[in-house]
Amino acid sequence: MERENDFSQGSIAKNILNLAVPMTLAQLINVLYSVVDRVYIGHLQGVSANALTGIGLALPIITIITAFANLFGMGGSPLCSIARGQGKNDECLCLEKIQDKWSVYYLERGIKTTNEIFDSENDACQFLYDQLMN
Repeated sequence: MERENDFSQGSIAKNILNLAVPMTLAQLINVLYSVVDRVYIGHLQGVSANALTGIGLALPIITIITAFANLFGMGGSPLCSIARGQGKNDECLCLEKIQDKWSVYYLERGIKTTNEIFDSENDACQFLYDQLMN
């Protein structure tokens, strides 16, 4: 059964709590998994110290990578939501590298309607940013 949270209905506090409880439980299960994993690895004969060291070194690196992925992923979500709210479900602005050039184009229902070519990534990103902010 798929459940949908509609934030336009009901109180804000209730909607937040409806999402916070499952998310908190998921985090708790994740922490418990990590603790059990470390206990299990700590009991391995002969390699437990090296294995725990590897986990201790890898976990912060994975956390940093996940943080950056969330940073960039969540940055695009509001723009997508704004476009969908405006009824632009089949439209998007795209950035693509083709050989040694950068292309910024507007895609509407699978058809490129505009196409700007740039020599540098910085110029293409600045153009894309300007288009998104207008």
